[in-house]
Amino acid sequence: MTPVKPEVTVAGELTDAPKMLLSRMRAVAEKNGAKRTSSAKRTRRKTASFSGMSGAGADARDPKLLGAVFDQLADNKDWEPKLMAGRVLAHWTDIVPAVLADSCRAESMDGTALIVRCDSPAWANQLKPYEVKIIELMASRLGTEVVTEIRTVSVQSRRVR
Repeated sequence: MTPVKPEVTVAGELTDAPKMLLSRMRAVAEKNGAKRTSSAKRTRRKTASFSGMSGAGADARDPKLLGAVFDQLADNKDWEPKLMAGRVLAHWTDIVPAVLADSCRAESMDGTALIVRCDSPAWANQLKPYEVKIIELMASRLGTEVVTEIRTVSVQSRRVR
């Protein structure tokens, strides 16, 4: 291919080099058998072949609310039990009296059993009268069958009761 030489006008100024290059490229394309179409025809052809046109109604491609996306993701990945356990642990200090919450902390979930670590066996005994009420409050906030029992572990004894 020969190098492109800018043309000089009568006044001695250079013409538009990109325009010159485009016209030469078009000439080569026509020489090789390509046909030139107008931009209007190309645009019409693109939109006509696009069958997924959206109307004014709801569509699967519409933006989703972030909460709905997270709920769908949790369902698809089977994260619901872990998320529910996190909710139980987060609500512990809201449900238990402050005196008990300082010495008895929700530690984990084992199925539907809430494992609570207490500073001493005496605090574990203090928690016993509240267990039924705590389970009822958890059920009202998070749904039934989320927490069905409370197991206490005291720091000194290291055994589950």
